[in-house]
Amino acid sequence: MEGIISIFHIDAKLLIAQFINFAIVFVVLYWFGLRKLGSYMKERSEKIKQGLNSADESKRLLAETEAASAAALAESRKEAKIILDKAHEDAQKYAIKSKALTDSEIAESLARANKEIEAKKSEILSQSKQSIITLAATMTRKTFAELGVSESSEVAKSAIAKIEAGK
Repeated sequence: MEGIISIFHIDAKLLIAQFINFAIVFVVLYWFGLRKLGSYMKERSEKIKQGLNSADESKRLLAETEAASAAALAESRKEAKIILDKAHEDAQKYAIKSKALTDSEIAESLARANKEIEAKKSEILSQSKQSIITLAATMTRKTFAELGVSESSEVAKSAIAKIEAGK
């Protein structure tokens, strides 16, 4: 054993002093650095996890809102088709009644009827689309409010702007 100590020039007092210095440095670093760093990292990872969960929930709610908007739009289109069919039927009835009129009067009457039909169709589709957009925007705002997401956040602004733009 003495041979190893003399070969490697190991000094027991120096070895003990270095061990004590290392222990002191380790305790000081742990006490003032590593402990606080560990708690900060844990707190930060919790915030990131919460943010990711919130983003997933927002995406899910946006998809639900888009689905509801699509369903409402389909329903409005059905109603518009029914109204349009009735308008065509009324126009045909009117055309039958006006057969007794001269050719020029009939042509004028049909043109007016078609313009009225197109105007009603455009008006109904415009009103339906506007109602759906308003409904979707309101639902999105309420959803974000229930989630506690501010309307000034980027996700909320983007979703509401897309809905209000009619996309």
